[in-house]
Amino acid sequence: MFLLISDLPDLPTSFYFATVTYTTLGYGDIVLDEGARIVATFGAITGLLTFGISTAFIIGVLSRVLPASLGDY
Repeated sequence: MFLLISDLPDLPTSFYFATVTYTTLGYGDIVLDEGARIVATFGAITGLLTFGISTAFIIGVLSRVLPASLGDY
């Protein structure tokens, strides 16, 4: 998707931008035009929600895997 935006000239740059945006780091070394910024915004929101859901899933699995006696400490 990001490869189609003219601000991102090649695949490595597009992958870098998508990864930095998805992880919500947002270094700011690559800035999109005004028309394409909404795409980056949705990428950042998706990344934030995905990490939150992943964290909740891991906590849920660990609470079932670990014995209940470990929760008393």
